[in-house]
Amino acid sequence: MKTFTRVGLALLLCLATRARAADPKLETEDQKTIYAIGLALAQSLQPYNLTPQEIDLVKAGLSDGLNPTAKPQVDSGKVRALCSGGT
Repeated sequence: MKTFTRVGLALLLCLATRARAADPKLETEDQKTIYAIGLALAQSLQPYNLTPQEIDLVKAGLSDGLNPTAKPQVDSGKVRALCSGGT
């Protein structure tokens, strides 16, 4: 479960990094905290050396995972296998 959480956080960070067209305004403590979550996610994804195309896939998965009406495009069993080191 910890691995899955780390991967999820990392995905969130990748999305935040790629979606950044302009520097976000961090005016409130909540904004700063959410931004810090993104940084933490990015750091946890660094070992994967993701390409820009892979980052786009991560962003899509994160977006779908956070959208309660979206239908995941892969079987959640595959995600668990990936997170546990399987294929």
